[in-house]
Amino acid sequence: MNAPIEQALFSSDVVPVGTVRLPATHPAFETFSAPTENHAFAFPRTAVSVEQDGRPPFIADPNTIPLHNAGRAYRRRSVRGGDDRCEWFAVAPHVLREIVA
Repeated sequence: MNAPIEQALFSSDVVPVGTVRLPATHPAFETFSAPTENHAFAFPRTAVSVEQDGRPPFIADPNTIPLHNAGRAYRRRSVRGGDDRCEWFAVAPHVLREIVA
């Protein structure tokens, strides 16, 4: 049995936490995602190029923590053939407002 691509590690109304383990060879690797359900910070373990819907691409890596806004799709591209490995922390809208205030 293959391991899941995305797995929830913890669930709450305020901060759900999960992990992504997506091989660069997977057919879904470079397709646009469905719009994200929550605002989520991704903590990459590997470098990937990320193109958020309507924005220029950037490199997400252990030094760059992207915020994926709820309702926005994104596309990932491999950097030098690497996989996408990250943990993500979704935050409730009221928590995100407090963070950016």
